[in-house]
Amino acid sequence: MPPPYTTDDLNLLPIKLPAQKAYAEALLNRLTHKTASLAGAKSPPIRASLIIDQLTQEGKIDSIFIEVVLRERIQRTIGFIVVSPSFPLPQMAHIQLIVVDSSYRGKGTGTLVLKLLEDHFSHVHGFQNISLQITPPDPRVVRFWEKNGYIQYGTPMKIIPTHTQRVISGITLTKDLNLGADRRSIA
Repeated sequence: MPPPYTTDDLNLLPIKLPAQKAYAEALLNRLTHKTASLAGAKSPPIRASLIIDQLTQEGKIDSIFIEVVLRERIQRTIGFIVVSPSFPLPQMAHIQLIVVDSSYRGKGTGTLVLKLLEDHFSHVHGFQNISLQITPPDPRVVRFWEKNGYIQYGTPMKIIPTHTQRVISGITLTKDLNLGADRRSIA
């Protein structure tokens, strides 16, 4: 069943860092119920402040932090997104983090948020492709992205996150944003 709202009911609002860093941390904490995991369900939870710190260090200061707001009688924040240009391919955006409030999951909201995000980054920022990594590659999560036109790019990889120093597997998914209504990803 589709959600009772459309992309016209959603707004993408930029969050300016470092000035709004505390706001970004509070927002992410609320959306993830105090903790979030960078590496998947089996890894220890990570505080939002550590996630924001990780996303703003190592040259990622050009990342775009976005609050997703649902316009109803009262505006309500339902998501948080971090996207950055993918070096060395500046025409490719890379989704660093995407979170949708748990009370809006499983209702088509993620697909609407993703469509709005893709349209915004294609038309406003001029990105031609968008990518993300899933670590570890949870089949349910991979299905969501594939349903939305993303395909696996390259071969599965091994990653050693700095916060755990454990090797985990991951995959990269990508999508061509220039293929219009019949969007299919490139490999």
